[in-house]
Amino acid sequence: MNDEQFKLIVSTIPIGLLLSDQRGRVIFANPKLEELLGFNEGEIEGSLIDNLIPDRYVASHKKLQESYLQLSNPHAMGKGRVLPVLKKNGKEIQVKVGLNTLYFDNGKIIMVSIIEITNEIFRIAAYHDPLTGLPNRNLFFELGKSLHKLSIKNNAQVSVMFIDLDNFKKVNDLYGHAIGDMVLCEVANVLSRCVRKNDIIGRLGGDEFVVYMYDMKSNSKLKKISKKIIASISSIREIKGYEINISASIGAISTRTTALFSLADMIKKADIQMYNAKNTGKGYFCLDEC
Repeated sequence: MNDEQFKLIVSTIPIGLLLSDQRGRVIFANPKLEELLGFNEGEIEGSLIDNLIPDRYVASHKKLQESYLQLSNPHAMGKGRVLPVLKKNGKEIQVKVGLNTLYFDNGKIIMVSIIEITNEIFRIAAYHDPLTGLPNRNLFFELGKSLHKLSIKNNAQVSVMFIDLDNFKKVNDLYGHAIGDMVLCEVANVLSRCVRKNDIIGRLGGDEFVVYMYDMKSNSKLKKISKKIIASISSIREIKGYEINISASIGAISTRTTALFSLADMIKKADIQMYNAKNTGKGYFCLDEC
């Protein structure tokens, strides 16, 4: 399939699509996107994607873009992130944005899918961490408390994992925060691959992550997942040509008597176990069974 055939196909897709080069300059926008944003045919082409983003989000968008482009093997962000974008008239709308890397004879192209969403969805999704796309502290607690109530009702066993990176400060000190941000994005990807589909992952800030695991029937399964996380994070050896040497310390609490603990209590107990793991040595897991 040549470039013209590809453009013909994406022109008929009923969702907004644009293609950009690695500098973030739009080289093609399909009719659906032009209609969504109120532009005339061909009017967006040649402009920077940054021009479609409210000023207050441009800096965080640049970090996401740089982190994505600098990955050695950029993956499709099929789940997407929720962001506000600007229409031609200056009005903001909330959209779900997905990224994919395409390779053509003339080089690497980024395909961006843009779907308008409702304000109700945006209210929830806006609580995502702008760097990693994971739920931030507020959304993690909102979702976690809902599952916590359900676990009490169903007498289900639950677990909370608290994950802290080992040697991460050295990455920032040696290479700067831009590389550190890329490492955090890769760690977020690792966590998404290692935990179960319905587990809730959150980034509390810095290099601290938490996971709420509903109906975790077996502590042996929990330990297996934690070992996989530690091994996968330790295997992150290179980012943008820089040598990376990190690991993870994980603390966890697992209980069936959920009614005795609030979600905040469980996170505190998991945090204590994380420090126990870190005091044991780097790359360890400690569990509190209540």
